[in-house]
Amino acid sequence: MLKKFMNKKNQKGFTLVELLAVIVILAVIAAIAVPSVASIINKSNKKAAVQDGLEMIHAAKLYVADKNKTPASDSGTLSIGKGELTEYLDDSSSNLPDNAKVTVKFTNGVPNYSIVDSKLPRDLSDKTEKALIEYNKQ
Repeated sequence: MLKKFMNKKNQKGFTLVELLAVIVILAVIAAIAVPSVASIINKSNKKAAVQDGLEMIHAAKLYVADKNKTPASDSGTLSIGKGELTEYLDDSSSNLPDNAKVTVKFTNGVPNYSIVDSKLPRDLSDKTEKALIEYNKQ
């Protein structure tokens, strides 16, 4: 009786070894893909935070121009909080932290904008507008 089953020529299906080989290949692919996807997500979150910072700097530029804000001295500093910029920010900027501030340093009357924001990437040492734009080009 067992010989009848062993001599069947029209056997269909996969062997256990073939199934195990497929499972091992899928596991290797998953082991490579998961860290790559996590890295891509992390990088996109950093770039989104930098873009939010740029949006806040641009809102501060509009605020300074609209309100004609300047410090008392020609080489002074002006600090603008998120609350002061609400009318210049898009509604989608609600993910900016409430303690985010834009610092405007005037050197001989020329403003230089930088941001203080806890959500910005730690590897971004310079938080000026130029540095944020360069970071997002990477």
